[in-house]
Amino acid sequence: MRIKASILLSALLIMSLLFSGCGSKEEKAPQEGGSETKPLKVALILPGKIDDVSWNQAMYEGVKALEEEYKAKSN
Repeated sequence: MRIKASILLSALLIMSLLFSGCGSKEEKAPQEGGSETKPLKVALILPGKIDDVSWNQAMYEGVKALEEEYKAKSN
């Protein structure tokens, strides 16, 4: 009985995932007048110094590249 229930549950889960991926998505038309977009904000919390020549420095440099390329604001 448990095997049948687990198979049925698995089949229902798979079918729900398939059907949710097949849904159509409505795209909103851009509004005329002014296209006000909020600036991108980025927060970065590092476990160490930003000049450690490792992961922390790479993440910090990535945030700085985002600031330059996308005019993002960081704290």
